[in-house]
Amino acid sequence: MNLAGLVRKLQQLPGQPAGWKNLCILRSCAAYSRTMQRWHEMKNKIIICFLLVSMLVASCTPATTPAPTVIPTMTTAPTITPTLAPQNLADAPDLPIWIEEYVHAYGGKVTVNDVEMDSEQLTNAIRQNPEKFTQTKQIKGLEYSFVIVNGTPISMKESSFSWEKATFAKIARKLGLSVTTRINAGSELIVPEIATTLQMEYGDPYSIYNENFDWSKVTTNWDTIKQELIRGNIPFQDEIFDINSFGYKAVEYQIDYTKEHDLDYKGDCLFYPLFFFKHPVYASLPPEDQKKVVFFMAASKILKFQEISTANLSCELIAWELWGDSEKTEQKFQELGSTDFLVGLATLIKEVKPDIKLVIIEDLIIYNSPLYRNLFDDIYLEQYNQFFGLLGELKEKHAPIDGAMTENNMWIYSPPERQFIETTLQKIKDTGFEIAASETVVGIDDNHPVFSDNYIPREELYILPSGISPDQKQAEIFAMLLDAALNQGTTNFGFGSASDGTADMFDQNQEPKVAYFEVLKVLYKHIQ
Repeated sequence: MNLAGLVRKLQQLPGQPAGWKNLCILRSCAAYSRTMQRWHEMKNKIIICFLLVSMLVASCTPATTPAPTVIPTMTTAPTITPTLAPQNLADAPDLPIWIEEYVHAYGGKVTVNDVEMDSEQLTNAIRQNPEKFTQTKQIKGLEYSFVIVNGTPISMKESSFSWEKATFAKIARKLGLSVTTRINAGSELIVPEIATTLQMEYGDPYSIYNENFDWSKVTTNWDTIKQELIRGNIPFQDEIFDINSFGYKAVEYQIDYTKEHDLDYKGDCLFYPLFFFKHPVYASLPPEDQKKVVFFMAASKILKFQEISTANLSCELIAWELWGDSEKTEQKFQELGSTDFLVGLATLIKEVKPDIKLVIIEDLIIYNSPLYRNLFDDIYLEQYNQFFGLLGELKEKHAPIDGAMTENNMWIYSPPERQFIETTLQKIKDTGFEIAASETVVGIDDNHPVFSDNYIPREELYILPSGISPDQKQAEIFAMLLDAALNQGTTNFGFGSASDGTADMFDQNQEPKVAYFEVLKVLYKHIQ
């Protein structure tokens, strides 16, 4: 069958989309071109061989006055590489998949230009009139085309490249926004769709270390140990790390994951108040020796895992003082040196790795909805004030800390107030810190995503308006938090995880929920 016949056969195949047929035709043309090229090359070789044999036979015949022999100059057929034309939107083979994800999140049907459509109808509408759904924007001097449905980007392409899925992470990366999340149960495959940075996660922050290590090797020779760390060396490296522990193996796996998916890597807590209670061996040391051990652990972690570009200097320190398992948390922190301890820890880490970013993370700050302000004897207000008091003291002492942020542990039954969020973010900037990546979740269950004991009764707080589903309210809060942060000019945002539970933007089948497309819409809106 010749090429024309093959094309006709492909065009007549029943039940296949036009994009698939066109892709097959292009591939068939390319294969036909390569076959014809190989035939021309083979034909030329046969001609040359025939001429050489003819010359050999002529040289063996009786001598006569030969006629002049003219060997024709052979011209090799040029190699032709088919140049594919820029892919038309109508021919994008994965367009139905992208549309199906979008429509599924909104319940199986969406209204576009006052017309209700299912995924197949919407796909056909886009293919029949792609210009109606296409917008062009400039990002850092480059032109991008976007397929837009109800303000949400579904697909995108740069100049003459092929259409690809428009994901939150792709657009964020092009805008220079760092987005952080974790690998949790079920979320591994979709982390690259929402994040540019992976958050270190292994449970107990100290589980990578060998609990049987003799800490006196560090505490009795600290000045020498410290200088070795600053020079980039890890004393007792073969003894300090428990390379067979779950925590250590988890970190190794996550680093491999970041390399495979081109992600940055954010370290977890360098100092965590849980240190005092979960590890009696450390807690039994005198405060000055405890301080040296914490410094050594933090510096050795940064040196061991060079992929860490950002790290939490401390995590939930004030929350632990007010809500922690022991009333001795604040006392132990004071014994270490209070804010001077944090300044010293930050200074050492910057000496060990000058280009690392250090941030302070606190819980239950902008989570503070108006409905909660008077609960529990004003403990939320106390925590809020202590957080900014700590930031002010660290700035006054010139601590080399780059950013500060709060974990956004939100709940649809205590929705946050936008003005309160914006005021809090502005206060972080006014204190002299950049807005660091949050760890945003928005719970939709009967219990708060953090407080599982249900001692904040839902019925005493907020009732969803009629016609508003929990998923819709969740999407509204996610979108508002991102919009408020971007309006403050932040270059960092973060999600608690991808699909670890109902408080995330992907469901447990790893399919995007309404919340994902609503934050995608907000991100697209911020492309200037």
